[in-house]
This record gives sequence, structure tokens and C-alpha cells, in this order.
Amino acid sequence: MKKAQKHELILHKAEKYARSGQYSGWLAIELQLRGEGWKEARKFLDDERIRESLDKLCRESNTRGPRGECI
Repeated sequence: MKKAQKHELILHKAEKYARSGQYSGWLAIELQLRGEGWKEARKFLDDERIRESLDKLCRESNTRGPRGECI
């Protein structure tokens, strides 16, 4: 798999995890990805804008109820 493809896949997985409501922020997501064998996650998530975006998604997802409504 090419570097660009890995980067895109890791970002896609990270955003999916952030939207799940199960993670507190980018670091928890990075640790999950690295635990799955994505060693490159640290490098690809080493961007302040990406980290802020993931943290924002996590906050928004963590404030939603089971049917997606804000609580």
C-alpha cells in the first residue's frame, strides 16, 4: 500500500473512531490505531489541525445521546 493510501485510510479510521463517541480525543485514537498495528498513526496524526479536528469530533460525539440527539 502506498504512503498516501495509508495516510488516507488512517485518517478515515481516526475520524470514524472520533465519531463513535467512544474516545476522549486524538491521543486515545492514536493509541487504538497503533494497537491495531498502524505504526504510522503517530506520524500521520502529528498535525495540529488534524488533532484539533479529531478532538472536536470526539467532544461532539461524546455529547450525543444514543439516537444522536445532543444531551
